Amino acid sequence: MGELSYQLPRDTVGDVACALLRQRGEPMPIKELLPAIAASGLVRAETPARAAAIIHTEINLDGRLTHLGGGMWGLRQWSSRHDRDSRRASAAVEPPEGEFLPQTECDPGDADARGAYDEGWPEHGERWDE
Repeated sequence: MGELSYQLPRDTVGDVACALLRQRGEPMPIKELLPAIAASGLVRAETPARAAAIIHTEINLDGRLTHLGGGMWGLRQWSSRHDRDSRRASAAVEPPEGEFLPQTECDPGDADARGAYDEGWPEHGERWDE
């Protein structure tokens, strides 16, 4: 029986993301980062949405990268610099109106959510405590 051989890819999604970020020299919006990584041809998937999901998962798992908030990604080594700059900028920027759910619709303390959790799903005859 012949020997099995497997060649590891030279670059990972994280390697490509790090190279793109280093080249740019500043954090990138995810909307720019995903297509730039996809253009490398490293990820093959059935659909562009699936490729985006794979890439997003990989950058989330790569310890060299960090989500800086507001859809921005950067190198972890930049995070302290970005935090300082974003605190300065956030004082002058108001969030866009109408893009966020009202607190009452997403509040985990909502009475309907507590009731469903405490009682289970009666239409299925199930209870959470069973």
